[in-house]
Amino acid sequence: MMARTKRSRRSYSAGEWGRNRVRVFTDPRTGIIQVEWRENGRRLTRSLKHRNWNRAKRQADKIAAGLAEPATTDTAEAESEPLTLETLLEIYGEEVTPTKSGRSQNHDRAMMRRFLRFFGRHRKAETLSQRDWDRFIRARRVGKAGGSRRPVSERTIEYDLRLLLAILNWAAKSRDAEGRLLLESNPLRGLKLPKEKNPRRVVLTQTEYEALLGVSAQVDWRFRVALVLAHETGHRIGAIRRLR
Repeated sequence: MMARTKRSRRSYSAGEWGRNRVRVFTDPRTGIIQVEWRENGRRLTRSLKHRNWNRAKRQADKIAAGLAEPATTDTAEAESEPLTLETLLEIYGEEVTPTKSGRSQNHDRAMMRRFLRFFGRHRKAETLSQRDWDRFIRARRVGKAGGSRRPVSERTIEYDLRLLLAILNWAAKSRDAEGRLLLESNPLRGLKLPKEKNPRRVVLTQTEYEALLGVSAQVDWRFRVALVLAHETGHRIGAIRRLR
């Protein structure tokens, strides 16, 4: 009779200690599930070559019950499971996001949660398409794909989608423990990003500038300095305000 089975988010154990205990767990680097068992006192590990958690638990139960050998799997069980968006974002979040600045890390995590809510946790990354891209853009424009439920600018949408493209490009160049690419290619590569239209800015004539300069000191000395800097350097007022 099998002993108590222990479950957790990262691993699943079947069998009993010292006799037939088997554990399956996810490789944090690749998302590929591994199986671990003991043989003649030695702890052995091998890859199950897929990411299907329910399948891995069934395999662990069979191995612990003596119905299967850890070192062999049938053809159906050995087939590689397509990469889900949840697994891909989890791997990227563990390996790439921590290398970024604090602000970028916060943006990554917030957007990855948003992508999962919008596209679905179990959505296969390789099936993302033009329709998903366009649907996300439309939803962000009207405030239906963000936490604040407020419409956002084209520049913000572009920033969000550049992260999604970066994740998919990274996956198309990264390999798992078996040497296979996480994704054969980026399914969204080449799609057009939304662009913010350049605003029309008012340009003062020399006469208008001199008239404004003549009364600027009456407003504030800092206003006069900012006006002169803007006129002489061409910098925007936002950049001038941040000068120290």
